[in-house]
Amino acid sequence: MPNPINIFIAYSRKDKEYLDELLLALKVLQRTEGKELQIWCDQEIDAGKEWKKEIEQELESADIFLLMVSRYFIASEFCVSIEMKRAIERHEENTTRVIPLIIRQCNWHLIEDLAKLQAPVQGRPIKGNEAIEDELYTGIVDEVYGVLQDIKTKRELTRLQAEEDAYWQKVTTLNRIQNYEEYLETYPNGKYISLAEQGIQAIKTKQEQERLAQLQRKETAFWNDTIEVNTFVAYDKYLLQYPNGKYATEALEAKQLINQRALEAARAKDNGFWKEVKATNTKESYQDYFNQYPDGLHYNEAKRGLQRLIILLPEMVFVEGGKDTHGNTIKDFWIGKYPVMNEEYAFS
Repeated sequence: MPNPINIFIAYSRKDKEYLDELLLALKVLQRTEGKELQIWCDQEIDAGKEWKKEIEQELESADIFLLMVSRYFIASEFCVSIEMKRAIERHEENTTRVIPLIIRQCNWHLIEDLAKLQAPVQGRPIKGNEAIEDELYTGIVDEVYGVLQDIKTKRELTRLQAEEDAYWQKVTTLNRIQNYEEYLETYPNGKYISLAEQGIQAIKTKQEQERLAQLQRKETAFWNDTIEVNTFVAYDKYLLQYPNGKYATEALEAKQLINQRALEAARAKDNGFWKEVKATNTKESYQDYFNQYPDGLHYNEAKRGLQRLIILLPEMVFVEGGKDTHGNTIKDFWIGKYPVMNEEYAFS
């Protein structure tokens, strides 16, 4: 059950008859509001209790102050300096509402704190207006009723805000997109809409960062495996998988270095083989060079060497020795099967 709205009535004992009339007029509010409304004045203090302490407690808990202003009230030090003073202070703190009731003709407008407050029925005194007394009390009750409804509305708004605050606290504790979305659906005009949207965006940003970090870790692991293998094919596979990857430049440089080293090794092997061919200097060795290095560094030189061997070693015929016509002895010898051509002679 919500806390009741408390009305504190401040009055002078010499205006007791007006207090009774006011309580009678307020009966209708007690009936309509029931336990949600409590009306208190000092005659509610039970015998044996400390009256001053009781009044001070009620002064702090009152939601509405009804000041029954008369010349007796203004003359009372307790009414003005304690009850009215505290009521005005709390009114200015916006923790209560003060309604002055001018019950007798008096110079109430000379009291600054009272003069700045709006009084019901334009501040007309009840005393001396017997003909319209019922109208004045009715106006007072209407004024009090309006303040009651205003307080109830504010309390309801406070309650709803407290519910939203508690809901929001739970949302921020869970800190999940689903919770923020449920808040926005539950409170489409809520107090924390902007923060909820920021919360969703922050989580999405974090998720994206985590996704990218995971992809980066995966790429780094792939790269570490690549550099451990350290082959042209391995770097090619990396570039195929990550054409714009973090290590793409390094992969391209590594491929170039491997190509360069392979080229240098091929040249060294070519030169070494050629050195052996030149030392052997046979048709077979030159042919082997052509077979192994069809585009070799020494292709033209090998071609010339082979041609030289073909020209210098033409097809020969064996001639058995004997005696010539003059009786001279001729040893066995080889002779070219075909005549020597001019170009062969020149080449030799």
